[in-house]
Amino acid sequence: MISGIKRKTTAVESTLRFFQTVDLIVTHFKREADKNKIFELTTQNTTFKDLLIATATIHIYHNLGLKVQTKIDSNKFTFESTKRLELSEKGILVKEIEVLLKNSFSLEINLLYKMIDLEYRFISFLIEMRNPDLQDTQRAEMLKKIEDQIEQELQEIVINYPSFYFYDLIGDIIGLANETKREILDESSAFKEISVDIEKKLILEEKEDKFIELATLRRLINKIRKDFEFKSYKELQIEAMPVRMIKRNVVDYNIERLPVSILGLIAFKEANDIKKNVIKKIEEALSEKINYDQFESKILQYLKSELIKKLRENPNDFIYYLQCLNECSFDEIIYMLNKYGVYNILYLLNMDEELTNKVKRSMIRYNIKKLDIASLNDQKQNLVEIKDRARKKQIIDQVFIDELKLNNYYHLLFVLEFDDIISKLTKDIFFYILSKILRQLSRIIELYSKVSNDRSLYLLTLKKIFSTNDSEEWVRIKLEELIIERLNKRQEELVIVLNATNQPFLVNGFILARLLEISLNEGISELKNKISPIYEDIAPLKLKADIISPISYCIGFDIIKRLEKLEQKRREDFKKRIEAKEFEKVAKAQIIREEQELNTLNWIERRITSSLMRISSPGINPNQLYWQKKDSKIATENIKLHSELKGDSIDLIIQFFNFAVEKIKTFDPKISLPDNEGIKKVVNDLNLKILEKRLNTTHTQNKKRDLLDGERYEISSKIAKKIGRLLDKALYSKFKNK
Repeated sequence: MISGIKRKTTAVESTLRFFQTVDLIVTHFKREADKNKIFELTTQNTTFKDLLIATATIHIYHNLGLKVQTKIDSNKFTFESTKRLELSEKGILVKEIEVLLKNSFSLEINLLYKMIDLEYRFISFLIEMRNPDLQDTQRAEMLKKIEDQIEQELQEIVINYPSFYFYDLIGDIIGLANETKREILDESSAFKEISVDIEKKLILEEKEDKFIELATLRRLINKIRKDFEFKSYKELQIEAMPVRMIKRNVVDYNIERLPVSILGLIAFKEANDIKKNVIKKIEEALSEKINYDQFESKILQYLKSELIKKLRENPNDFIYYLQCLNECSFDEIIYMLNKYGVYNILYLLNMDEELTNKVKRSMIRYNIKKLDIASLNDQKQNLVEIKDRARKKQIIDQVFIDELKLNNYYHLLFVLEFDDIISKLTKDIFFYILSKILRQLSRIIELYSKVSNDRSLYLLTLKKIFSTNDSEEWVRIKLEELIIERLNKRQEELVIVLNATNQPFLVNGFILARLLEISLNEGISELKNKISPIYEDIAPLKLKADIISPISYCIGFDIIKRLEKLEQKRREDFKKRIEAKEFEKVAKAQIIREEQELNTLNWIERRITSSLMRISSPGINPNQLYWQKKDSKIATENIKLHSELKGDSIDLIIQFFNFAVEKIKTFDPKISLPDNEGIKKVVNDLNLKILEKRLNTTHTQNKKRDLLDGERYEISSKIAKKIGRLLDKALYSKFKNK
């Protein structure tokens, strides 16, 4: 049984190798349906940069479900119009991502080259350090040269690069980045509260593993500032001491991290050559038209050939090789190899495609299957199976173990799995290197998701605000303050990730666009060109870029008021639509009721009209027009149906009785028939009499609404007979007068 702690640890380790957002981007290239959507925005042969932007667009639109243009003519709500709207929205997202991404791919690749060059210097220094003839002064001079180069590089990055690239670089070269990700995943795997008050939700953040690149950057910034004693990036640009402290830490960490043996150092150097070649291929693909499948296949084939070449040498060097390419520790590499089925490192010695091909050909020739090898230790077999196993065991021992010099049956199974193991290792390496280039794109995707997720929380809060009364104004103010505090956190994140220290409209236009579900340009235009709620009841003024900051309480208040105004309008429109639908529903119900009334009254009207008109015909026999038993039955059914219409059942029976009497009067006004009050008395008396039988009480006037189905039928039957008698009376009177 696997313990809970073990399951949690395994989940964290497996997630770490493929950081969620980066993995999701790459996954879209593998799904045929997603590839078709990507190629709708570009072509099958396009630059890798355009492919990555299109993939991010597909992820934002389909996986996150974000909209930037929701207006569509209801009269043209067809498949073609919705498809055009979809492509239009995706086109807007593509342009937005291009604007936000800028030249991030190039800058990230430049940083990777700098990291590799820095590692080259440390490797060369450590190899020279092993020279017994090297003097202490020479060692100190070489180390100082490296330190000066590091300090110069760091100062250049601080001056020329956006701040987040500096933190990314430091996180990588002192081992903080992967350590921070592991901390986030470990903390996020803990249980989360399900039922939380709205006030607490506004204060708390979502689990950080959902936005792992943003969370990692935030933690790196806080930790690096704390450890190296500076408060802001601007301070770092003017103070030399923090850079020198960082430089010292970089030197200590890398000297400690790199292998002790010269062979290990050489393996790291060769692995860096491979890494540099892969990065160069990716860099070329960013600006050249490619077919992604072919592009990926070439890189994987290149990595596979290099790994197999290294396997022909010492397996220990191969482990160093993997450590460098995957930027992880010895223990992590062993764990990864175990995960893929490599439990004995010595089996990797002299492994290549030629050996695996020999084994596969022999398997086909002698009709040996993997299951045959695995079942050699199975003792539960019958006589026939034992003989067959003995024959196959002889072949396996002679052909595979002896001739190919394999150690045992497990070694043979390992050889058969070798291609699959190497393929998995090469994919791990490629996607890990690619993840280093996709960090900024991942952060932009996470920003879209994070700000959009806040929208539902703000709407819930506004719902609570709208439900407060005048005496609870403090509740409204408190909730608005919590929303603004949360908005300020988003402003801070956007300023760093978008490098928008002096771009208040870009930062807050992005937030407003996601909250109102409009495009980025529309969000910026809304803030720039429309009257701000800040100056409401004072003057019709707009926001001015020269007097506001990207991280601003005022703009936070402005945004929440715009969202509040939009939500109020939406609620009013919704209320009007509900009222209109309710009115339409009532009108339809009235029409249906009238139709139902006509249907239940049609028969009695025809029966009375036809009888009283035909009685005047010459030679007519009045007996054939008098009320019959079948008429009572039909009339009873119609009266009962009429009593089941909307309204009080007794009132409806009175209505039916009254209708029949009035219809008889139209043919013979002089005949003596009960008036409306008399009809009411007759029906109510019947009702009381019937209810008394069931309730055993005379106080039943207020119980007339509680008639059972059978009781309504009984009343209907008696009323039908009374109508029949009145009709017969009218027929006799008219026949006699004739």
